[in-house]
Parts: sequence; structure tokens; C-alpha cells
Amino acid sequence: MIISSLNTPGASLHRLTPASKPVRSMIVDDHSLIRAGLRALLEREGKVQIVGEAANGRDAVKLVQEFKPEVILMDISMPIMDGIEATHRIRETSPEPGIIGLSYSSRYDHIAAIIKAGAVGYLTKESGAEELATAIGIVAGGGDYLSPLVSSVLIKGIASGEIRPTTDQLPLTSREREVLKLIAEGKSTKEVAYTLKTSIKTVESIRSAIKCKLNISTVAGLTKFALRHNLISLE
Repeated sequence: MIISSLNTPGASLHRLTPASKPVRSMIVDDHSLIRAGLRALLEREGKVQIVGEAANGRDAVKLVQEFKPEVILMDISMPIMDGIEATHRIRETSPEPGIIGLSYSSRYDHIAAIIKAGAVGYLTKESGAEELATAIGIVAGGGDYLSPLVSSVLIKGIASGEIRPTTDQLPLTSREREVLKLIAEGKSTKEVAYTLKTSIKTVESIRSAIKCKLNISTVAGLTKFALRHNLISLE
């Protein structure tokens, strides 16, 4: 866990690419303790400036437009909108920030999903301060970064045949994917409407469209579809 590295002797950000100004960065994570720890770690030597924080993907999409960070540390599993969908949304409107997936998960499907959505790096939360510094420096300079652990997971997945090239695309809009994810997580139509700040009638209409497009009529079927396509996880 990265927060534990705050007390690691000698942990520093000296590997960041030298620049006249600190790297403008944003932290997106639903745990306030993680955000506070990362902020303290990254700002300690003055080479990173945390310009914004968000506890879910939806808020992150809004804050990117406001604060224009150079690097975003993006958690995957979050309420309201997860990091994969948030990365996709950010890429649609703001191609500039370098997004680094930062999660406890080292599952190849999670790694592949956020990279496919537009992330240029991935670290697990067990990574140390030095590796985090290295990743931020490389991404801020326009490069890509996968930790050795992540690279190993992907290589093993490809070698075993569990990771296969695919052209499969969900026949759903971003809004429909959002509604499907919430339904699969067990939320009622009323709860979905409240979460997305829209009307029950709108959610019912979107739900009907999803069922029609996927040819699935039950909640159980929609949940299985969402799991199969990594819209939700069992974790």
C-alpha cells in the first residue's frame, strides 16, 4: 500500500523529470486516507502539485476541465462512476492528461480495460514511492509506464491464452453502460435515477433500450453480461 511508503527512509521524487514548475496532478480515489497519503507523499519535495482530488469518476471528469492536470492517478473501483469509464470520458474531451491506473487489483482484465480506455500507465497500490515517482516523471514527459508486476501479469495472461486480441465493442452508449453498471450492482430504478441525477422515466427508457440492444430481459442476465464485459467485478 502506497501510504505505508510515506515513512520509508530515503523515499523521494528525485526521479521526476526536472522542470521549472511542479507537475500538475490530480488524485482520483474513493478513500480519503489514500488521497491524503498520496498528496503528502507527492508534494513533499515540491516537484508535484496536486491541483484536485475526486472521490469518484464522475467528479473527476468535471474537475479535469476545471484544473487541467498533466497527470491523473486513477483508481479503478469507485462508486457512481469507476475509473475505467472515467478514463474513457476524460479521453473524449481532454486528450492531454497522462492517466495512470492505480489500484489494489493486478487482474489482467482490469489492467487491459483501463489501458484500452486511454490510460498510459498502471501501478498497484503496493508500489513504493520510488516507482510512483518514476511513473509520474515518465508520463509527465509524454511516455508510458507499466510496473514490472503489471507487465508480468499481462505477459502471463497472453502466454496462457487468457488474454486474446478482440474487436468486440459493446453496442451501448456511455450513458447506457453507466445505467447497466448500476443495475448490475443491484440498484433499483429509483436509486439509479438518484445516483445519476435524472428522472425515473429516463432511467426506465434507457433500461428498455439496453435490454433491446443486448436481447436480455432479466436483471440476472444483465448482471452476467456486466461481469463478462468487466463493467463490474466480484471484488
